[in-house]
Amino acid sequence: MRSRKDLPLLLLSVVLLSLAIPSAGWAASAPTGKPIDTVAIAPAFAGPGPITVRVGFGASEPAMVTVHLWAAFAAGVGWHDTGLVVNPLTGESFQYEPEFGPGIYYFATVAEDGSGPLEPLPTGSGDATTVVDWTAPESKAFAPRVTTGPQIQVFFQAKDDWSGVAEVHLWVACPNPFGPRWQDTGLVAYPQNLLSFLYTPTCGNGRYYFATVAVDRAGNVEALPSGDGDTSTFYSNPLPWSKR
Repeated sequence: MRSRKDLPLLLLSVVLLSLAIPSAGWAASAPTGKPIDTVAIAPAFAGPGPITVRVGFGASEPAMVTVHLWAAFAAGVGWHDTGLVVNPLTGESFQYEPEFGPGIYYFATVAEDGSGPLEPLPTGSGDATTVVDWTAPESKAFAPRVTTGPQIQVFFQAKDDWSGVAEVHLWVACPNPFGPRWQDTGLVAYPQNLLSFLYTPTCGNGRYYFATVAVDRAGNVEALPSGDGDTSTFYSNPLPWSKR
């Protein structure tokens, strides 16, 4: 049995112990004592290859911690630690190789020190969402059979099932006795604003062949044209006289 002389020491030990153990409701903090709040920053769309995911700090200041990248896949794969770790103070980024192929990925970051996580594990859609698209878009050009100029209006259709079409380039093959020789006209259309090109013939009268090459938001590029392309126009300025 302890004597009354031991009570002050016992009370002091209890107080010190209570200060050393944070309550469950306290926010986790970095070694500096300030709450940690990291966020994953990822592109909205990505093509083949690794995805660069950067680390940002939300309401907190950068701290000397290690940051783990967590990911989830929309098609039935929940949150998991990817095993990728960086020190954000060095400016490092994660290079995440999509584990489950094309689809929608969610990203979040979790800061840790030697004692464990310093912020809550991710839930919901996390910090950032990336659509991984490995399929090239499709497009097709349409032009009048005959025109007298001064320009040829070329219409097009384009589609992409994943990331969406970002831009469409017009290619042309000038009149050539040895067959079409394709070249990029330099004309670019953005489908959300424009669905046709106005091409000024540069090779004189004759048959012009046209094709379009679409690029999607993930950077995938449609195959370049070959053969007779999508469509052709016989250009004559002025139009040759014909007997009525």
